[in-house]
Amino acid sequence: MLSKSLQKTALDYRFQIASYAILTFYGYFTIGLSLAVLPIFIHETLGYNTIIAGAVIGSQYIMTFFMRAYAGTIVDKRGPKPAVIISMICFMITGILLWAAFYTSASPLLSISLLALSRLLTGCGEGMVGASPVNWAILRVGDQHTSTAISYNGIFNYSFHGYRRTIRRYSIATIWQLDYSGIDPIYWECWARFYSK
Repeated sequence: MLSKSLQKTALDYRFQIASYAILTFYGYFTIGLSLAVLPIFIHETLGYNTIIAGAVIGSQYIMTFFMRAYAGTIVDKRGPKPAVIISMICFMITGILLWAAFYTSASPLLSISLLALSRLLTGCGEGMVGASPVNWAILRVGDQHTSTAISYNGIFNYSFHGYRRTIRRYSIATIWQLDYSGIDPIYWECWARFYSK
């Protein structure tokens, strides 16, 4: 049995790791939160076709692709802290732009422009938050706790995916009054076919 001082030390470094890894959860929660409603908002409320909706949503991933290399350069030269701070600022500005896009929906061109800008900033934030919090945690607690830091980062990342599904169901079924029951069997059928090969 571990002594009380060793137990306290283990708890301290795990808490420190969790306090950095939760930034991954915040980042991916922000990224995925709007994905359930934005395509419907762009198509039905603003009146744009599904190609425009897909282009606006997809622009985030193009920006993420370009920002990953830049984030790596920042982490290598200045450490992970600036990359995490930039990502969190991008996510905050994204929230403000989404709010503004919703309240300017009477002007579809202005609203979709704000949405496009918000998706680009979301991609910037996603590119920065991808590995930065776990690197920051490792620098803080030491290399000997690398596996714990990576594990905690994975837990917070994938716990977001569980919450995302619940939020998506709620937002589609409640806010948009759409029937969600037909989507699950299609998803599981595609999943089963993909993994059976």
